[in-house]
Amino acid sequence: MRRMALMLMACLLAGCASEFQIERATPRTEPLVLKDTESVYVTTPPDASFGDEPYPNSGKETAGAVVAMFSRHSSRVESFPASASEADAIGAARTAGFSRVAVPTILRWENRATEWTGQRDALTLRLAVYDAKSGTQLDSATINAKGTWWTFGGLHPEDLLSRMMKAYEKSTLTVEPPKRSPAP
Repeated sequence: MRRMALMLMACLLAGCASEFQIERATPRTEPLVLKDTESVYVTTPPDASFGDEPYPNSGKETAGAVVAMFSRHSSRVESFPASASEADAIGAARTAGFSRVAVPTILRWENRATEWTGQRDALTLRLAVYDAKSGTQLDSATINAKGTWWTFGGLHPEDLLSRMMKAYEKSTLTVEPPKRSPAP
């Protein structure tokens, strides 16, 4: 009886966790190094939709999550409206004096009535990072997230954004500490 109660508790707790998965076409052999003196230009993706349902401000919220992640490590991070192309964003960043360009793209944004349907909220982003001077792509990852089954109507895809960015940050970024001058 006790064993069955423990198994039931484990199943219930498993439904309380969100899932995050990061996929890359080319596996990373080294972390993406970010110096605190570098600046990051973040584009704002167009708002998402699911079926006929538009999600206003989803692009702005996505850019905000990317800005928050890079702001923990960079001296200057700003978001800008989406450019016509990634090449345009790289050119604009170079002109404005940025060293990196982050281009998030919303691939899936599903806000489900999980408590009624059993289908969890889902969010998929592609995040590409470029060197602004050379235009070289430094990283490209697809980040998948699924919400929990136990939402009671309170979880939405935008609630997954900050945890998604923390998962990306942990798996991808290495921050180079500031260089210290030798003591006289």
